[in-house]
Amino acid sequence: MANGRLSNTQKHIYKADESVSFSCNTGYIPKSGETTCQSTKVWSPAPVCNIVNCTVPVLNNNQYITEAWVSAKELTYTYGTTLNIQCNEWYEIFNGSDTLTCQEDGTWSPSPQQCVKIICNDSTDVRHTSVDNYPELEVGENGTVSYNSTYFYITEGSLEVKCTGSRKFKWTSQPHFGTVSYILQ
Repeated sequence: MANGRLSNTQKHIYKADESVSFSCNTGYIPKSGETTCQSTKVWSPAPVCNIVNCTVPVLNNNQYITEAWVSAKELTYTYGTTLNIQCNEWYEIFNGSDTLTCQEDGTWSPSPQQCVKIICNDSTDVRHTSVDNYPELEVGENGTVSYNSTYFYITEGSLEVKCTGSRKFKWTSQPHFGTVSYILQ
């Protein structure tokens, strides 16, 4: 029997109306778990093991399947199929895997992870500003940072920054800073 085996039996010859149960290999499910020998010397129902199928995974917002061969018409995937999930631009997988695999029970593992907007957290390219007062910006958004220095002042430009895809704040227009001079008396 393809992809399965008879269960709990030592017999090689069966009489009409004798039944036997069977099980399937990992990744396959029985059409029925039992078959009966008919007077015509045929098993009915035929002992068949079908491969497990997973339905199209339900993806969260801002996610898509990256395989070029995946078609919107494809409604099921077979046991062992691996799909790569990617987030839309300016989003990233939150604390999880970007790969899903069709399991022997017909589910996807791990379950699709959440895609979240990228938030800026790197201010290394924005000098002379107070790190404590950066706005929480998502990629593509603009915001104004706090300027806090006793050694520099702005000669031109603004304190507006933009959150970039590399998680860094960048000046929207580079301000120019002047140095404060102190006269000692």
